[in-house]
Amino acid sequence: MERSKVNIAVGIFVILGIVALGYLSISLGQISFLSGSGYYVTADFPSVGGLKAGSNVYIRISPGGSDKIIGPNGKIREVEAPVDFEELLSKYIFGKV
Repeated sequence: MERSKVNIAVGIFVILGIVALGYLSISLGQISFLSGSGYYVTADFPSVGGLKAGSNVYIRISPGGSDKIIGPNGKIREVEAPVDFEELLSKYIFGKV
């Protein structure tokens, strides 16, 4: 009887672990399976700073810059060039900071 209680406890623990791993896979994989709190917008940057085609870019928008609200599939027209870390690192290494 004692052995079956241990087996049940281990089984519940394994099932909870599998559910937790599934949840982490979905949330870290950025799959909107259960929630859809966001939408896509596009922006054209003057340089790509070492990004590859199709890479995800996260944009921080400061509210109050315009009276218009960017809707789904909208386009951001005014952007700043991204920070190129490779260029900054080479300037730091070779003393051109």
